[in-house]
Amino acid sequence: MDKNRGLYWILFITILFIISYVYRFFIYEFIYKRITPTWVAITDFMAVVIYFIAIIPLTAFLSEKLATYARRKELKNSKNFKLFMIVMMAIPITLFSAKIMNEYKEKNLDDVINYQSTAFNDFEFKFIGDHYDEWKTNEQETVEELIEFLSQYRVKKMKDDEWDSDVSQEKGFYMTIFLDGKPNMISIYEDRVLLYRSGGYKVVNGPIDIDWVEKYHEKYQ
Repeated sequence: MDKNRGLYWILFITILFIISYVYRFFIYEFIYKRITPTWVAITDFMAVVIYFIAIIPLTAFLSEKLATYARRKELKNSKNFKLFMIVMMAIPITLFSAKIMNEYKEKNLDDVINYQSTAFNDFEFKFIGDHYDEWKTNEQETVEELIEFLSQYRVKKMKDDEWDSDVSQEKGFYMTIFLDGKPNMISIYEDRVLLYRSGGYKVVNGPIDIDWVEKYHEKYQ
């Protein structure tokens, strides 16, 4: 591979990462949550189509223009251009590192659950145990009472290999919160929590008071 093509591919990979990051965590999230919240399959399909017909061609265009400009101005060996390339390569590394750090830092449990009162539709609750019945409600006050209780606990994300799938001896409950028609399924135990969309979390200041939750269940079932 000659230097010109090498420069092009360095620019392409770097720019693609930056644009993809912005698209995924800002534009796509806005469209997914605000504009088409109930059309999950259509939204996902549109996101993939836009990525291939717009983002990748745009990245290729910008990379070619920058590489051509560098060749014409003979910038490849200049100090400023080398500094520019270092910064360009550092940006995706910094963004990725910041994302990982934010993902694994300690958080409030209610922030992880991400309940949104303006988007609430329905709520389903099931205490673990064969002698408990599942119940449902669309009363926001019922859900918010539980969320307020859970807000006192702090959690930290677990790696996939840290999660023990055997929960047969643990006390806990299942709940599903429907926001804008999309289910947010959560399993909560005394010392850990599983969100089916984002993985497992350990409770830092636990154990969670399951006795309180059982009284809550008896109150509303």
